[in-house]
Amino acid sequence: MSLSGNVEVIYICGGGTCHSDEVGMLTRTATNTDIDLLKTEGTVTGRDYVGGIAGWTTGGTITNSQSDVTVVGDDQVGGLVGRAVDSEINSSFSEGNVQATGGNVGGLVGLFNGTTSSISDSYSTGDVQGYSNVGGIVGSINNSIEIDNVASTGVIEAVEIVVLS
Repeated sequence: MSLSGNVEVIYICGGGTCHSDEVGMLTRTATNTDIDLLKTEGTVTGRDYVGGIAGWTTGGTITNSQSDVTVVGDDQVGGLVGRAVDSEINSSFSEGNVQATGGNVGGLVGLFNGTTSSISDSYSTGDVQGYSNVGGIVGSINNSIEIDNVASTGVIEAVEIVVLS
């Protein structure tokens, strides 16, 4: 299956515009879902939990899938998934750039946690930029996950703001 396009979920908040949480090209959230042979293209913009395939996954797997999506958000932002809990990513990759104003920003997953999580035979080629906890594969890991045969070739940039008084 192939999905192409742009996704931007916006809410009007007070006097300004607020972006939504849990935004992905395929789905906002995926619970105990197996995603296989998926290709996504375009741009995804949200606030927190933003990914090229899903904003948030719990359980399930992403296998043989690719994301050529520019992903833009604030916190927990990833080329494939913004936040993954007890999930597996196998033989998948992201080629889009990932940009966030906050932390937990990764080429594949922004924040990965749980006790049965893993990434194998996967890679990221896009540039990754965020404020803190920025990585070519995963921005931040809670608990322990298995990582095997992964690569990242993009530019990784963590921006820190220092205020002098």
